[in-house]
Amino acid sequence: RSHIPRDQFVEEIIMSKKVSLMLPQKLEVLDRVKKEPPETSLRELARRLNVKKSMLADLVANEQMLCNTATTLVKGDVGLHKKRKCEGKDPEVDHALLMWLQRASIKGLPLNGPILKAKAESLAHDLGKSDFFATDGWFSRWKVRHNIMYKRAHGELKSADLEGADYWSKTKLQELLSSYNAEDIYNADETGLYYRATPDSSMVFCKTVLSRLKKAMDRITLLVCANMNGSDRRKLLVIGKSQCPCCMKGVNPATLPVTYKSNKTAWMTGAIFEDWLTQWDKELVRKGRMILVLVDNALSHPSISTLKNICLQMIPLHTSLIQPMDQRVIRNLKHYYHDIISTQATVAEVAHHITLLDAIGMAARAWDSLKPATISNCFRKAGF
Repeated sequence: RSHIPRDQFVEEIIMSKKVSLMLPQKLEVLDRVKKEPPETSLRELARRLNVKKSMLADLVANEQMLCNTATTLVKGDVGLHKKRKCEGKDPEVDHALLMWLQRASIKGLPLNGPILKAKAESLAHDLGKSDFFATDGWFSRWKVRHNIMYKRAHGELKSADLEGADYWSKTKLQELLSSYNAEDIYNADETGLYYRATPDSSMVFCKTVLSRLKKAMDRITLLVCANMNGSDRRKLLVIGKSQCPCCMKGVNPATLPVTYKSNKTAWMTGAIFEDWLTQWDKELVRKGRMILVLVDNALSHPSISTLKNICLQMIPLHTSLIQPMDQRVIRNLKHYYHDIISTQATVAEVAHHITLLDAIGMAARAWDSLKPATISNCFRKAGF
């Protein structure tokens, strides 16, 4: 079998073995991060704390999980000074898959058993363990070791902290709402869309067909944004991997029914988010209108000091239950999108013939299909 170059993720796994922080050290790093000015970049924080940027990003993203682990260990009278839980027979693969799962979960990627087992074997091969095989027994024990459970979720509802959401909605949120009219209060949130996948196709992939169907699962990111009474739905922001896809050659971006941006991962970045808000702010300045925009607290949502007519408010981490876009807006958008696909093609036809330009048009149609009452009801359900 020909050698397959290790990707950046595997290189990070290998490098991470050189520095393995114990739980108290991880919590100390997080405490020090909180003491730094909020505008400090992740790169600068990593330099000041003398840790790798990728390691720091993982710690910040998994803060709640680490705190919960510490609480559990203390209650169980187990020492905190241990680097990780009891490992299986292939600890490197075990750890690599867990790190990959954490990153994938943060990004909202849909996952199931076959996908995780296939990824474990792929990581094992890249780590030089060609004899590794992700058996059902190994996978079951891996799930038990790391308390992995499957839950059908939309957006980030699976990680919601009910108590935090309730406190924030009764204090800070009510204070903000009293200062703006309903039409001037917006929520924005991202979601991943596998635009060539039919509603159930992502649940039937197995490791023997993943490579063949990889292109059928092309992913884009959608940023959805609407106001509290549903009277204004902002044009979808679509993020793809290619700056100029073949299917869009000769197409004037201004004529698209969405705003299209790109980067190599097709994920939201701080630069894309800032540009999107800045352009909207200029529009509001011309109209003399002031608005409130609520987004979740994420590295891809930086504070922007240059905004004049937009008050950007970060919703605290782990309080996704108060995200109006997470209250069925995103779910309904995807439902309408898949309805459009289902009326046009079979699974095989979708995999081979749906282009990014097609997906953009169908996503825009799906977004326009949402009723204002649906959006306003989601705001109401979220405590607005």
